[in-house]
Amino acid sequence: MKYQLLATDLDGTLLNQNKELTSANKDMINRALDAGVTVVFSSGRCLEEMRDLIPCFPKMSYAICLSGGCVFDLKENRPLFETPYDRKILEAQYDFCREKDAMGMILTGRNLYLEERFYGHLDLVNMGHYSRSYEKYVTWVPDLSKIVYDRTIPIDKFNFYFRKEGEREECFRVFEGAPLEMVKAEKTGIECNPAGVSKGGALRELCRRLSIPVEASVAIGDSDNDLSMLKAAGLPLAVAGSTQVILDAADFVTADCDHDAVAEALQRWILKN
Repeated sequence: MKYQLLATDLDGTLLNQNKELTSANKDMINRALDAGVTVVFSSGRCLEEMRDLIPCFPKMSYAICLSGGCVFDLKENRPLFETPYDRKILEAQYDFCREKDAMGMILTGRNLYLEERFYGHLDLVNMGHYSRSYEKYVTWVPDLSKIVYDRTIPIDKFNFYFRKEGEREECFRVFEGAPLEMVKAEKTGIECNPAGVSKGGALRELCRRLSIPVEASVAIGDSDNDLSMLKAAGLPLAVAGSTQVILDAADFVTADCDHDAVAEALQRWILKN
């Protein structure tokens, strides 16, 4: 099989543990793009959180954002397609979030919003390792409800970050049966997309629009929210240190994210053709 597209997760896959892009990964992706391979970021991040990465790859054309909730055409600077969130469900989730004193995160295709009371206190919800990133990319607001109830803002995704793992499990029970895609993220987080939205669904639809057989795609990831993408791809890859779910779904395991996993994937399975 000649693989034509690589979809790569960012955190824990393309980026190392310090959230850095290594020179080896950068150079190999640009080499692949120069060779006509379609390389796509596929992340739970919104576009704003990718703003420092995208300029490193001038020939990159698409980015799967919000775990499939929005796919951006980078050349046109507009969503290629997206799925809006059900506002009634969002309001119920926000109420639950406030009840548990958890951190709620609102994401649009372009931006993410957090409440100011968590600024400098992300460790309370086990997200302290994102402090530098969030200080840079987040729009901090005094009251997240102003975003929740503002129907002029197109919301695509909602995340919870709890203080305790038991609260995360309770959240799964409370919203069981709701038309949502809910996956565990980080130590005590949950990422929520509208029903039917996933990285895998976005990958299949992007391949369809680009007339690339999905069997000619490669996906590489490390966390449970990458599972649908690995299942959709012709060649599913896991980086070393991935969750067991991802390791079980992968055909092969690469080096870990601190040792240029994406560069290895490109060199071994795509550029060799």
